Amino acid sequence: MSLLRTTGRYLASVAILCGLASASWAQQASDASAAPAVNSIDTLQVSQSEGVTIVKLTLKQPPAVSPASFSIASPPRIAFDFPATLSALARNVEQVNQGDLRSINVIQVGNRTRMVLNLNRMASYDTRVDGSEVYVTLAAAGNSVGSTAVAAPAAAPVSHFSTAAPQQMEATVQGLRDINFRRGRGGEARIMVDLSDPNIGIDLQKQGKNLLVTFKRAELPRHLSRRMDVTDFATPVTAVDTKAQGGNVLMTITPHGLWEHNAYQSDNQFVVEIRPIVEDANQLVPGSSMGMHGEKLSLNFQNIEVRAVLQVIADFTNYNIITSDAVTGNVTLRLKDVPWDQALDIILQAKGLGMRKKGNVIWIAPDKEIIERDEYQAQSRQASSISEPMQTQTFRLSYAKAEDVSKLLTGEELKKSTELQRGGTLAGVRGEVPQIKGAIASATERGSYLSPFGAVAMDVRTNQLFVTDYPQYLERVKTLISQLDKPVKQVLIEARIVSAEDNFGRSLGVRLGFNDASSLIDKDNKTTRARVGGSLEGLFAQTGQDGAGGGLGAASLAQTNSVNLPAMKQGGADPSRFAISLFRNGVSNFINLELQAAETDGRLKSIASPRVVTADSQQAQISQGVEVPFTVITDKGTPQTEFKKAELKLAVTPQITTDGTVILDLEVSNDEVGAVYIDGVSINTKNIKTKVTVDNGGTVVLGGVYQQAEQETINKVPMLGDLPILGNLFKSNSRSQSRKELLVFITPKIIDEQIQAAVR
Repeated sequence: MSLLRTTGRYLASVAILCGLASASWAQQASDASAAPAVNSIDTLQVSQSEGVTIVKLTLKQPPAVSPASFSIASPPRIAFDFPATLSALARNVEQVNQGDLRSINVIQVGNRTRMVLNLNRMASYDTRVDGSEVYVTLAAAGNSVGSTAVAAPAAAPVSHFSTAAPQQMEATVQGLRDINFRRGRGGEARIMVDLSDPNIGIDLQKQGKNLLVTFKRAELPRHLSRRMDVTDFATPVTAVDTKAQGGNVLMTITPHGLWEHNAYQSDNQFVVEIRPIVEDANQLVPGSSMGMHGEKLSLNFQNIEVRAVLQVIADFTNYNIITSDAVTGNVTLRLKDVPWDQALDIILQAKGLGMRKKGNVIWIAPDKEIIERDEYQAQSRQASSISEPMQTQTFRLSYAKAEDVSKLLTGEELKKSTELQRGGTLAGVRGEVPQIKGAIASATERGSYLSPFGAVAMDVRTNQLFVTDYPQYLERVKTLISQLDKPVKQVLIEARIVSAEDNFGRSLGVRLGFNDASSLIDKDNKTTRARVGGSLEGLFAQTGQDGAGGGLGAASLAQTNSVNLPAMKQGGADPSRFAISLFRNGVSNFINLELQAAETDGRLKSIASPRVVTADSQQAQISQGVEVPFTVITDKGTPQTEFKKAELKLAVTPQITTDGTVILDLEVSNDEVGAVYIDGVSINTKNIKTKVTVDNGGTVVLGGVYQQAEQETINKVPMLGDLPILGNLFKSNSRSQSRKELLVFITPKIIDEQIQAAVR
């Protein structure tokens, strides 16, 4: 048994070493094995004071250089390398359980020694060398020591790496220097990022099928902002896309198939390693074993008692294992390099057993026995809780609505359940455990945060909640309200609506006629004369053609015009005219000619800029305009006046995402009063309704409406209008062009929380 335990610990140490060390470190250890060691680690001490854990190493002689270090986040570990140094410690594994430090592994490979700090969560650390003593200081979560700090992860599966102090980051802007991609010997993909400073904050998380790496407050050189297609490398990764986003650098790694990842940092180099997972039907646990973090061991037994195997695992892990009397039978198993917690899970599944862990004690029993024990404990806790008197606590809400929180606390069917329960006496309900158990199940199905006998009252006027329940349930309600009653981020949405119009028109026309009044006027002078005027109407009267010298039977102007092709109005204005009348001295024969010309060139540019502020996921609307009246006939046949709105309106619902972008569900309209008709007034509508995603402070063009119209009209006398030069006296032509364009620009800005706090 002792030999088995020693072999298991050796395999566990090798597994930890292989899991942490990169290929380059392993090669260095191999090269250093030939060189004689000149130093050794003699003692190791751990102490804790005021939230700071100090690991003290005493060496045989002062180290030549400070030990190099790197950290990984899953599982949280910090490793220190001592070159040309042996380990003179009595044990390779030291259980600590102080602060965030769980245990320490010291592994010697050749003439190099590595110390691994196994943490409960990532913590900032500092390394100091004082003579032959090396001090490693671990700070509590949220604190920072020295220049090397590692932020604790917010929640799985997010992993955080080194983060510098805020004042240091503000003083100098750091960035990425290079990005390289390599394929490992086992087909794994390695994305290696060279950093300008090892203290750049790094956030790694899995999002959907991709792996996102965010380098906080870092700059990205222009030549590194690109997408790398790495399909030809035959690794689980197909592409690596790197871009700058909001003061950070976002790297999106796109894998395919089944894969698992690991990330670690050594000095200025950050490495993300993605390995393929090969499914094997013969594996006891298919897929990745990354969910198991125990030290690895190997077991090979033939028909051994289950209790004996559990005792081997207890000796290997230093856990206290208690087995129920119902645990019996034998098992045959062969496990090689398997994490001990995975090996324990395999044994429990094979024999239909379950476990419960409390501290460093593990209780193992058949599943049925564990379920019965859990039910009994739940009934006991419930009976104990209702033995206490009920209390009423008042919660005054600042940001959330009392009505909304009340619905969340009670659930949809709590009101009916409460009315039914109040039909009997409370003492009668307490005395029957099955009824209590049923009430608990009912409350759980409803999603209620109260006990079956709790009640909630609210005051809408003061936005207060009055909760009556047992103390332990009041604590649950208090925790929930503290999480809900928080200020919501606000978004400023600015819109710019640009409407431009460009109109051009030209029209040329002519009126030509001949009037013979010789039969009405007898004159001897036959000399030809001319008169020029603004229009033929004026010349017609001035030359006496309207009365033909006072004679009878005079023709009208319209009757004397052979060509009547006037120019068209342009822009609502009449065309310019030039008229000439040629006649003989006897004022008997007239040739009347009028040339008309009109041209218009108009430009219109309208800019509207509505803006509105609203809370996250809350709709906001702003509008400005007029209401145009129009008359409709009712069913009774009587006229009735109704109104239509011609307004500029912005209606938007923003949604802030986790990566800092804003999803906008919006509707923008810019309506204007159009032409006036006998039955009413028309409304010229311009409307856009869409849903887009925009970066914080970015601008997006929702859409543009572009209209262009060209028209050319020619009216002429057949054949005569086609004559060169003279043909212009027998035709009129008009030409018009119009262009209209509408653009809508939207810019969302998330209002900083510090500004909101200052305003409040």
